[in-house]
Amino acid sequence: MTNRCAKRQYSSGHSFLSLSVRRNTINNQNKLCVPVRWNSSQAEGRSDGKEENDNTVPYSVDDHVAEAESHLKNQFGPYAKIVVHKLYNQPQHHQKSNNSNTDDGEEEQGASSLQTEGNTSSAPQNVYYRVSATFKLLGFPIELAATKGHKVKETIEACLYQALSSDIEFIHPSSGNNNHTHRNTLTPYQQELKAILTELKGHCQFLSRSLKFSVKPPHAEILQQRGQRGSAGGATPEAEPEAPQEEEEDVNRRLWRCRVYLKDEWGLTNRMVLDQEYYGDSPRLALAKSVSSLRDKFAKEVERYNTQPIGLREVRRLLLKCYEGSRRSEATLQCRQEENREDGEEASSSDVVRYTENHEEDETLPNYKIREKNIREKRMQKQKELYTQRAQRPASTKFSLFSTFGRN
Repeated sequence: MTNRCAKRQYSSGHSFLSLSVRRNTINNQNKLCVPVRWNSSQAEGRSDGKEENDNTVPYSVDDHVAEAESHLKNQFGPYAKIVVHKLYNQPQHHQKSNNSNTDDGEEEQGASSLQTEGNTSSAPQNVYYRVSATFKLLGFPIELAATKGHKVKETIEACLYQALSSDIEFIHPSSGNNNHTHRNTLTPYQQELKAILTELKGHCQFLSRSLKFSVKPPHAEILQQRGQRGSAGGATPEAEPEAPQEEEEDVNRRLWRCRVYLKDEWGLTNRMVLDQEYYGDSPRLALAKSVSSLRDKFAKEVERYNTQPIGLREVRRLLLKCYEGSRRSEATLQCRQEENREDGEEASSSDVVRYTENHEEDETLPNYKIREKNIREKRMQKQKELYTQRAQRPASTKFSLFSTFGRN
């Protein structure tokens, strides 16, 4: 009896466990089926580095960018924006021929660095994102921050944090004027910077040039090397002293950089080209140094090439004299030479020079006035000839009438 009861209990317990296991497996399968179906529809979003829970709203890059731009506009004005670029790594043999003087070359350099780090990684590592935050300071576009990464969300947050932590201040175009309500809100530094930027803007408009500024943080490679040296115990006593050029480069790499991109509207290239790079202890100092040096450089070019409005007027008058006055002067000189030849007198070089000096003002007159003046001169010349002919007559013919009248 005991064995039969034990068997019955064992069989009933075994059947109960088997039923419970089946229920658990069915529930687990139902739970697993729902995310798989959702993931199949959202596969594109998940492959771009968007990570979120199943119960939350799907991640949207546009919404994240709009939210970040709202924070950026509160601090840097209405023209602040965030731009996201999706880029691909290129092979290394193409990177050697690329020119790093342009803004695109810088992105390609970053692509090559990511390629060397992710050679052993999977295929999705070939895609990365570049996020930049820019705003306009009195008409000049300034790039506050630029970050790169394989995940969009983290890259946008890093770029926004770097831009908001910058010490560059936004200056309203109408601030500082007498008509503006907040004219006394500008600090002396902001007033000086605004004066320099307005002067630089006038030079750029006159020379037909456009500028773009890009503020970069110190090089991360130098900071990592210094951290590794510090963790290893500092420099060894056998290390050789660095050259002065290397020391200067090392100092510049520890400073903030402000790159200036230049575009000449009358030039051959149709894109921004790296012109020069300036260094400073902070983003504001690097920007101020670049702006002041460019102001002085463009002012010297304007003075050197004599492109002031007064010089342009003089050049215009000279061109008019060369193209229009040359024909008139040649015609008048030919007429005078022919008249002198008819009278038996040859025009000397001194007479020609004197004639051109006296008739410089006549070249600016219209054609009909010049003709009237020539006709008037011819009449005067004929009258002089008549007077000379009358003066050369004999005395008897002069007073013949009076003599006959006296005789009578």
